[in-house]
Amino acid sequence: MRSALGREFNMRAGASQRAVVRNLATRLRALNPRTNAQVSLVGFATGALHALDRAAQLNFDDARAKPSATEFGKEFKKVLAAISRGRGRPNAWLAGFYLHSAMLRLAAVNERLNKLLRTRDDRVRSVRRAVNSLKHHVDAHISGKRTVLYAEVLRAAEIVCQRLEGAVP
Repeated sequence: MRSALGREFNMRAGASQRAVVRNLATRLRALNPRTNAQVSLVGFATGALHALDRAAQLNFDDARAKPSATEFGKEFKKVLAAISRGRGRPNAWLAGFYLHSAMLRLAAVNERLNKLLRTRDDRVRSVRRAVNSLKHHVDAHISGKRTVLYAEVLRAAEIVCQRLEGAVP
């Protein structure tokens, strides 16, 4: 399946992506953060890895990056009904929720690293732009204009983890 940007969709995240996330977690576990800033950065990155792992565990589908407002509207009603009744949420919705959480956290960690290191590293540009769109455009969640695929978010996690390894002993 092809996106409007001409990129191939990876289709669904799964076991191989989870293996990458586990490897990144192992690398971050080897760090020994000492300052408040270092502990905070590693903690936020930990949350990003958890979210990426959950999105893959729930088989996030890249096709959801081009949503139908009508279909998502129906899905949101189902999710709200589940929340109001104290029931479980649909896996597809949860996977998207976790992917957005990972994106928000990775963009924040990268920005914080830039402040700490006094750099302007923008290698996670696609994730940063998608997060800014989510924060500032009222229809961003549904517009599909800032399409970020799971593989791009995973690559951003690899970059952020590599940067953390250089910033935290």
